[in-house]
Amino acid sequence: MPRVFFALWPDEPARAKLAALARRVTDEGGGRGVPAAHLHLTLAFLGDVPEDRVEAAKRVASGIRGPAFE
Repeated sequence: MPRVFFALWPDEPARAKLAALARRVTDEGGGRGVPAAHLHLTLAFLGDVPEDRVEAAKRVASGIRGPAFE
């Protein structure tokens, strides 16, 4: 059963800046940073979703629109 979530994925320049900040934080405070390729902003976490329901979730999400922002 896949774990499903909806997220915003930053473009490459934003991802690079976030990754650099994460390195600074982990260098100074310890812990483990997230690889740049995995950086995202989770909007909604649905959790474990049966395979036969994933397409329905995608269909619903494809109709959601919002204004652009920076």
